[in-house]
Amino acid sequence: MPNALAPEVQNKLLAQDYYRQMNDFLASIGATPEVRMVPNLRDARGRLLSGSWGGGEIRMNPNAEYPARTFAHETAHAVDDAILDLAYPGFGRAITPEVKQLQDALKKMNRYEQARKLNEGSPTTDEYRYSPEELSAFGVGNMLFPDRDPYKVPGHVDATMATWHAVQLELARRAAASKRK
Repeated sequence: MPNALAPEVQNKLLAQDYYRQMNDFLASIGATPEVRMVPNLRDARGRLLSGSWGGGEIRMNPNAEYPARTFAHETAHAVDDAILDLAYPGFGRAITPEVKQLQDALKKMNRYEQARKLNEGSPTTDEYRYSPEELSAFGVGNMLFPDRDPYKVPGHVDATMATWHAVQLELARRAAASKRK
């Protein structure tokens, strides 16, 4: 657990089983992002600067209105990066059956197609909220910490995206374990 976060935020995060699963997964593959408090993130509450294997750095605004939800959201981005790194390992690296299963799931749970469909019937015109990169991160953050979300989205969106994220995380855990054999 990053110690740059206030103890009450750390406690809220650690009380959430799914956050612990994300954190454990990142730690198991050596991809836990560093955390840095940055007071001048403009209007942002947090931001992930990606590194290889999903690591990188999470920059948090110390004045973020909902720091636990924001941190869970940014951690979901780090997990997404690690999932993609596992699913598409690069030229010359072996693809185990578990990695192939992860690739198949990513194709079936196509977040780009989901984002397109949501944008067509969206009650909000905010393309950022419904962007493929943000869908699951908002879903995870909002399902773990259902504080006020400034974006008006149908209730099923976050639940669906958080569920997809959990399925992909489980498949990624299996893929990572298959690479260690």
